[in-house]
Amino acid sequence: MSRPTLRPPSFPGRAPYLWANFLVGDVQTGIMPLLSVDLIGLRHWPSVEVGELLALGGFVALLFQPIAGILADSLPQKRELFFFLALCFAGGVLLMSDSPTADGAIEAQILLGIAQGGFMPVLGAVAMGLTGREGFPRAMSWAQGMGHGGSVFGALSVAIIGLHGSMSEVYLFYAGSSLAAALLLFGVPGKAIDPVRAREAEERQSELAPRKILTLPFIFFLLMVLVFFTANTAMLPLAGLKLQGMLPTLSDPSRIGLLVAATQLVMIPFSLWSSSFRAGFGVGGAFFLLPFAILSL
Repeated sequence: MSRPTLRPPSFPGRAPYLWANFLVGDVQTGIMPLLSVDLIGLRHWPSVEVGELLALGGFVALLFQPIAGILADSLPQKRELFFFLALCFAGGVLLMSDSPTADGAIEAQILLGIAQGGFMPVLGAVAMGLTGREGFPRAMSWAQGMGHGGSVFGALSVAIIGLHGSMSEVYLFYAGSSLAAALLLFGVPGKAIDPVRAREAEERQSELAPRKILTLPFIFFLLMVLVFFTANTAMLPLAGLKLQGMLPTLSDPSRIGLLVAATQLVMIPFSLWSSSFRAGFGVGGAFFLLPFAILSL
């Protein structure tokens, strides 16, 4: 097995790309748990309605993700596409910040679903266009590590804001972070993002046919990921409600912030080392089974 390394990869626009991932991690991880705790704990919405509302956002993200992947592959204006997604995210959280009606909450979830479904496919396409296939695993390892670091930063920021401010200020923080990520990505030289290399077509000058991708093992993997995210979505809100009785003096945003920070701190080193682990284990077997077993425990 190759030795784990923390040496960052070298590619054009590395710093703005990685810092954009940092801020995306900030906004992506905590928003849904925070919304659930806010709506149930502070605005006293029925838990069933909150579950249905968040499920809508997740369903929109699920539907939009392949569309975002196609757009990220085909459009050379990847940075502009990311800016559009950041605007959707900012609009969604701002709609939720001011006691929304049911219709306003639905509109917010649609915008958030579009943004969350599109962020990672676009950032992945940018990385592939910058590094090519050989450099992609290490670039994404560092991008994910920076994203988890951003999640810790965002969680601690939310915890502090929750102690001294209001939920509206928390939502403003998330909106500002998403727009800052989009502006940072414009620091990546547009000419360095090769649109042909981004869709792995440099050797064939054509895209891989969908029928060659949708094999039975790959479909099974997609179903496994779907089941994982179905369970994973509820973990932080449920843990936050459990902590409500254990830490009654903390505000709801502070409790969620501490939970997010604890989980993301563990993820940072594993993200940075994942490309080395992948080289040793391959893309199957223990590379997937061990993390899923730990998660189940």
